[in-house]
Amino acid sequence: MSLRPSLLIHRVTEITLAWLKKESIKGLLLDVDNTLTPYHSEEIPEDILSWLEMLKNEGIPFIPYSNAKPYRIGNFCKRFGLPNPGMAIKPLNLRLTRTIRLIGIPKKNLLVVGDQVFTDGLAGKFGGLKVVLVDPVSTVEFPATKIMRKIEHLVGRHKWKYDKIF
Repeated sequence: MSLRPSLLIHRVTEITLAWLKKESIKGLLLDVDNTLTPYHSEEIPEDILSWLEMLKNEGIPFIPYSNAKPYRIGNFCKRFGLPNPGMAIKPLNLRLTRTIRLIGIPKKNLLVVGDQVFTDGLAGKFGGLKVVLVDPVSTVEFPATKIMRKIEHLVGRHKWKYDKIF
């Protein structure tokens, strides 16, 4: 199994409606920390907030699939009127089935979006889902994540070419 995701982009906002349609993606499982918000912040950057609102307005469901603390996931869910799947415990897929049931879309039509190879990427791949990895939105990270970034570097993430969505 390759660690490389289905798609490697700089920011979630590069994912377009046209690309989602082309790939038959009908729903997204989204990491929160450093994918949508800076680590330890509930502030969603304006461009990402607009992107989330666009998904919502277009009827494309999304749900957090995050290892963040329950209160962070809960606050995100309240903000967007989403069910709360709880902590994902990635890369283990203990909560994946529950999260998929909550979003109500077949696996073949779901996309996992995150910033880390060994949590988001592996969880999606172990679950048989398409995976998009993005650059972290902030350089501030959980201490264990800093270690994992070094391991990502060792496996060559820095050499992977970025994809373009047209």
